[in-house]
Amino acid sequence: MKFLLVLLVAVVHGCVCASISTRNDLENDFQDFIKLVSVDKLSAIVKDHVTNDAELQDFLAYVRTDDFKNIISSLEAIPEFLQFLTYMEHSGLRAFELFNLLNEALHLPALPIPTIRVAKRSPRSINGMIDELIAALPRDELRALAQDKLLNSPSFKTFIGRIRSDEFRGNVKKLATNPEYQVISQTFRDHGIELHHVIDFVKALLGMG
Repeated sequence: MKFLLVLLVAVVHGCVCASISTRNDLENDFQDFIKLVSVDKLSAIVKDHVTNDAELQDFLAYVRTDDFKNIISSLEAIPEFLQFLTYMEHSGLRAFELFNLLNEALHLPALPIPTIRVAKRSPRSINGMIDELIAALPRDELRALAQDKLLNSPSFKTFIGRIRSDEFRGNVKKLATNPEYQVISQTFRDHGIELHHVIDFVKALLGMG
């Protein structure tokens, strides 16, 4: 349970960086999206799955193993992955801080932060939980906010432009074709985690899904 909460904190931290005293413009934009979301409702969904979802319970047991720690260490040693994190830092997202929350929870060394700032889903499965989380989001309000941000927020417009760019797609493609990353991605799939479905949640949260 503690590890899952750390993951959720990491997602929220990556979006709004609520634990720091000064947010950049993009983080203020993300905060406006979070304000539209019922955190209590999402928390209730997660707690229900922690209690009743055997697949999630198995995954939470797995993340406490040395094998999972080794997977995260291997991921963070992939040059293309570090290049991807650096690209996201240039885009205004504190990607290294987000992953260091995970490292702290796993008692792994922190990543050096660069000086940059600007499957079939069953009802009781991890992907099923993500479906429920997406369904609980106020989709129309989030989409409307996204359109407003694209028109009126230079930082948000730049961020979305960068993650829709050929350069971003090239970075993702290089990472996806890395043999070590493919092994890691398959390990997550074997434990019920479809990384693209997690991205679906983030896109929906930002009004892009």
